[in-house]
Amino acid sequence: KMAALVRHFCRYKVILYKAPQINQAFVPFILQGCRMYAGGRETAENRLSNKKRNILTMFTKLHTPCPLCEVAKEELKRFSEQVTIEECYIDVAGNEEWKRLYQYDIPVFHLNGKFLMKHKVDIGKLTAALALDL
Repeated sequence: KMAALVRHFCRYKVILYKAPQINQAFVPFILQGCRMYAGGRETAENRLSNKKRNILTMFTKLHTPCPLCEVAKEELKRFSEQVTIEECYIDVAGNEEWKRLYQYDIPVFHLNGKFLMKHKVDIGKLTAALALDL
């Protein structure tokens, strides 16, 4: 029965993330089952060598303290092997557009150039986005 469930989700994995009846914490495990069903287990080294590394950009401030940003940095340490974490300082010359967009919302996070979350790290959302991108 589980194999049938995994096959169903493999075909519709984009919809899987929007289905409210599925506990979002299980999504990465279901997708891991999809990869195993589709042709064997991948090692972390193979995945990293076969594709570009994910980039998580955190928009923050350089010249003003940001306690939420410090908390976010600590929470993101556990993802250091899965993503490259970059900081973009919105209060530096040349980043006026980012400041206009995010000055009241930092920290803001983009994964591979696309908005992901703001104000705090949502572990479930980040894990799900990384699982979709694998």
